Amino acid sequence: MFNFYIHNLRAIACVLVVLGHVLSVVEFDSSSWGAQLFRFNQNATVLFVVVAGYFFSMFLDKYKFKDYLINKFFNVINPYLFISIPAVLLYVLKIKTEHAWIDMQWFYEDLNVITETLYLYSFGAQLGPLWFIPMIFIFYCMFHFFKFINNNCLVSAFVAFLIVAVYIGRSELNQNIIHNVFYMMPAYIFGMWLFKE
Repeated sequence: MFNFYIHNLRAIACVLVVLGHVLSVVEFDSSSWGAQLFRFNQNATVLFVVVAGYFFSMFLDKYKFKDYLINKFFNVINPYLFISIPAVLLYVLKIKTEHAWIDMQWFYEDLNVITETLYLYSFGAQLGPLWFIPMIFIFYCMFHFFKFINNNCLVSAFVAFLIVAVYIGRSELNQNIIHNVFYMMPAYIFGMWLFKE
């Protein structure tokens, strides 16, 4: 029965993440209901990561590492690579030459087209909301680490990573993928813990 609620929670998290991105491009007066909703919804991604951790634990016995990565490649990475093509082209063809956090002079002068493309894909920098995919890919690669935590030290790992996450906060504009891995880690482990309870 709880799995039914988690599936619904995943749908709610998806809607909240989309709502957060929609609200981020609308200008609100700082005291308006829209601004309050945006502030409330800024970390909806955390809920999505909790659900991902829950499903990791749920299917942990079903997968071997290789099969798990193949599944994630076809269901997450492959669509990411495909839907990013127009946004990547905007930058490498110099149609769009401004970016919120990339030094575009460095980007165009020091990188060639291949390394520009790899850079954009590696950080999800081609389109704001896509930062999440390179980050979650790191979680996928940490399969054995999470399996160890799941079987040995779930609660202590949660507490340790929660302290780290509270201390470091979320990276500005989601530009630092490794930083965000540490920020989201307790949410993922909490989801794993929920499944065990």
